[in-house]
Amino acid sequence: MTVRIKIYFLFTLIVFLITSCTTFKDPFEDDPFEAFSGGTTTTFDQTVNAFDIESPGLTIQRSISFISGNASFNIKWTPPGNAAITGLGPVFNARSCRGCHIRDGRGKPPDSSEENMVSMLMKLSAPGKDPLTKAPKAHEVYGGQLQDKAIGGVGVKPEGRATISYEEIEGQYFDGQKYSLRKPTYNFTWNFGDPGEFEHSPRVATQVYGLGLLGTIPLSTLQQFVKNQAQNTSNISGKLNIVYNDLTKGFSPGKYGWKAGKPSLMLQNAGAAFGDIGLTSPIHTTTNCTPAQTACAAQPDGSNGHPQELSQTRLDKLEVYTSLISVPGRRGHKRAVVIEGKRLFNNAGCVHCHIPQIQTGINEDFPELNNQRIYPYTDLLLHDMGEGLADHRDEFEANGREWRTAPLWGVGLIEKVNGHTNFLHDGRARGFAEAILWHGGEALEARNNFRAMALEEREALIEFLESL
Repeated sequence: MTVRIKIYFLFTLIVFLITSCTTFKDPFEDDPFEAFSGGTTTTFDQTVNAFDIESPGLTIQRSISFISGNASFNIKWTPPGNAAITGLGPVFNARSCRGCHIRDGRGKPPDSSEENMVSMLMKLSAPGKDPLTKAPKAHEVYGGQLQDKAIGGVGVKPEGRATISYEEIEGQYFDGQKYSLRKPTYNFTWNFGDPGEFEHSPRVATQVYGLGLLGTIPLSTLQQFVKNQAQNTSNISGKLNIVYNDLTKGFSPGKYGWKAGKPSLMLQNAGAAFGDIGLTSPIHTTTNCTPAQTACAAQPDGSNGHPQELSQTRLDKLEVYTSLISVPGRRGHKRAVVIEGKRLFNNAGCVHCHIPQIQTGINEDFPELNNQRIYPYTDLLLHDMGEGLADHRDEFEANGREWRTAPLWGVGLIEKVNGHTNFLHDGRARGFAEAILWHGGEALEARNNFRAMALEEREALIEFLESL
């Protein structure tokens, strides 16, 4: 072997070892790639459009499909009638995908009890699980989601309404500085009678970018995260949510949703179109009215002679769009205060669940996402987050205290894009500090480490989060 070949072989080996890393080894190193949160899908727009940009380098045909999928994401659906785009409802929460995911960003709770939910909804279920799918058992009168709007046909009315009131809970950091957390209480009005015993779970809309990359993370990587946490941490014990797959009619690992309740982006999109907008599709073939809602069930569909209201072609283009939205890159990650905040984030134990760096695998349908070094700050696993955040509603293998680790990439731009800093699954936290202070269960030690920091350290950690 010549010296030139030996050098080339050594260089290739070093590159392979760097790019195949699945965990963030040293959070303080000068990592030349960490600004590229989405690998080659990263863009560096800091405007209100930061979450709505196609990934760089797409082929012309792929770009056309992306634009078409974006148009479908923006469609304002109408009730059955003479319009070209019909199928809304009969009961629904929003008229379009973007009606909840405003600018492809994050939703929030209403500002007052007089306002209706716009980018937030309420999951419902009866006690127990579906015997076949193990999914939450749909309520016989109100189904699996509280639809608070209706198309207004004869006798058609919304299922009801949920409002929120808050209790302020006082606390203090170890240095004596006081803080206040707001604890939500949900109140309901019903239009089809008392529901009896039921379970509910509030959910705000999440950001849409980077979803294709998350779907491409290999199962073996997630299984390794489970193993690492079990072996190397005393109180962290993440697990996969194994969920029913409507396409295979079997069970698959969940990756999408607040409790990782959907195994693929196709099913996530179809489920949201059905539950939020009321659109039938090849996956959800019947209307979202329950048998108790007779006027709703009597309404004509909006398929205009087609098999379903949302065709497989539109579903495919929605998958292209939601898979290939670019991920916003880091900002100011080389500033000394941000580097210090990153060190504190690591030392507090946050990185046990919010894993910074992951390598994607292979998706034959989306080669743009293959073998990408990404920085999502999640392990996609379920963790017990304590009684304070519990919704007491099981979702497949997730119990009422467990939630999927939320990805943190891009969170520093939510205020710019969506005009707020409401975090957690129900938007109760009014900023990063409150979100951390609500962590309990497996994250209790990390929360207390944050409470024990000096003011300057807490501010540095938050500046790090704002740089993501």
